[in-house]
Amino acid sequence: MKVRLPGKMGAGLGGMNMNNVNSLMQKAQQAQQDLETASAELDLKEYTASSGGEQVTVTVLGTMKIKNLYINPEIIDPEDSDLLSDMIKGAVNEALRQAKTDRDQTMESISGQMKIPGFPGMF
Repeated sequence: MKVRLPGKMGAGLGGMNMNNVNSLMQKAQQAQQDLETASAELDLKEYTASSGGEQVTVTVLGTMKIKNLYINPEIIDPEDSDLLSDMIKGAVNEALRQAKTDRDQTMESISGQMKIPGFPGMF
């Protein structure tokens, strides 16, 4: 006994035919490649921030690791190490925030290009 299903082939996928599924798969593969490329590029980027009127400057990589830390020797006061510590933390945190924001925005712009009917916000 043969059973004939009504409608188009793939109707169980929300009315998507095989051409739509293939197109969707190609878009997903391209987005994956774009995400991998962007991630590699972001890992190499540098983000610099300073505090205390540029008395402390830090550069971090997109991998969230510190590449360089500069402290003006004139501000080193053994009796006020808390101030120096606060300036270092401020500069490091700002540089890391810049790197994270850049990564989040870049990844969102790539993944936001994927619009799948019936799956809002999936990518």
